[in-house]
Amino acid sequence: MNSKIKNLTFIFLLLIIYFFFDFDSILLKFPQGVHFIRQTDSLAFASNYYHFGFHFFKPGLFNLMSENAYAACEFPIIYYITALLYLLFGEQEFILKSINLIILSIGCYHLFRLSMLLLKDFMLSMLSVFFLFSSVAFVYYGFNYLPDSAALGLTFSAWYFYHKFLEFKNLKALFYCFSLLTLAALLKATYFIQPIAIILVLIVVYKNDIKFYFRKILPIFFISGFIVLIWNLYVFYFNAKHHSEYFTTSTLPIWDLSKNEITLIWNEMLGEWYKKYLAQSSFHLYLIVSLIGLYFGIVRYREMLFLVIILCLGTLSYFFLFYQQFKHHDYYFLLMIPFVYFSLILGLKGISEKLKNKPVFISVFKLVFFVIVVAGINYSIGKVGERYVKGKDDFSKIAFDLKENKAFISTIKFNSKAKLIIAEDKSINGGLYFMKRKGWLIGNIKEDIIDRIQTFKENGANYLILIDYKKHPSIIDLLSNFKVLSKNEKIIIYEIQKV
Repeated sequence: MNSKIKNLTFIFLLLIIYFFFDFDSILLKFPQGVHFIRQTDSLAFASNYYHFGFHFFKPGLFNLMSENAYAACEFPIIYYITALLYLLFGEQEFILKSINLIILSIGCYHLFRLSMLLLKDFMLSMLSVFFLFSSVAFVYYGFNYLPDSAALGLTFSAWYFYHKFLEFKNLKALFYCFSLLTLAALLKATYFIQPIAIILVLIVVYKNDIKFYFRKILPIFFISGFIVLIWNLYVFYFNAKHHSEYFTTSTLPIWDLSKNEITLIWNEMLGEWYKKYLAQSSFHLYLIVSLIGLYFGIVRYREMLFLVIILCLGTLSYFFLFYQQFKHHDYYFLLMIPFVYFSLILGLKGISEKLKNKPVFISVFKLVFFVIVVAGINYSIGKVGERYVKGKDDFSKIAFDLKENKAFISTIKFNSKAKLIIAEDKSINGGLYFMKRKGWLIGNIKEDIIDRIQTFKENGANYLILIDYKKHPSIIDLLSNFKVLSKNEKIIIYEIQKV
């Protein structure tokens, strides 16, 4: 089988896997499920460009918790492209989701090509990539609105071009590698672990050719680091200027927690490893293969072993620096996947070498690997499906309610500059994103709602949208001084002041 047929076979099987995950249906789904808040944050960035001007270096959300809702986090290139595509196709959520999936898919293809370079075995190369689909987190966020999957896809492609550079001394491949790593780190700063790993590997492993590598790589490495640094400095400046404290722009390390807090997060996270990070059978296979790889790495593959050790140290550093985030944010696992992949490859190289003269044993191993990968994918299919079945939760409920009452809401011709208050919405941008208006959210309706509304009114609020108002009869009495514009069985809309 020639290389072209192998590549096409991989692409075909990748599309088949997407089909079984029902990606064609998921493509058109409204944001929902786990981390609805972060999904609508990403969509809000793109929507703000589309509705309020294509000012690239002025990213914003809908929630006016900061000045004019300005907020910066990841480099907004994907959101900007999405907004430009809105001009052609209208504001369709699937555009952002599709861009992220395309980037990740290209990364998976390059990861397969990299596996072929390292393993020289078609079956094992395919399985090493499809193994990742036994991770619920990888699949769920791979086809989602968050930038993490795009950063991971760019990293996959970068590692492929890095190994092409090592094998063929191709300077164009080196340029592609660091360009992709730079963009990945701009999307998620923590991905700069990858170029640091490359530099450390070159220092230790390729000492004999250090002058050649450093003359070629160090300048582009520092340029990459400078670009990432400049963007992050701009994020700090921009957020400080507009009083935005929403996004996490600093570490949340383990040493800031008490012993009880550390234990609590560890217990919750340990329980999720079998549920989200990897299917149980896949996790056991990974541990066995990676331990085998550790042994053979010491004996035969010291260059790759050192790469795995560097990535392991980088991953552990990331884990301890952002330990607090692992309590609820399973997508933080995605940055660990390059380490998982290379440690798996190291084990597969060792097993292939040991069994190369024993075709029956290598065939049995491939069969076991295949069965576990299929079982892991089947596990992920069920768990990802559950996330969408349970997609309507406390955070996304209001957005769903607004969506289901779209015809009623459309009878009120809100001015494009109108500022809204939505209660009771526990998200950050969810309801406001659906309304495509800036404003404020009230997460819990209490007796002090009048004082809160008055504060928002002083800051320019024009309308109050109250959801499930029949559950709050006492609050309705408190709001009697405001003019009721319209109401149905679910929603009541008040005018606070004219635009």
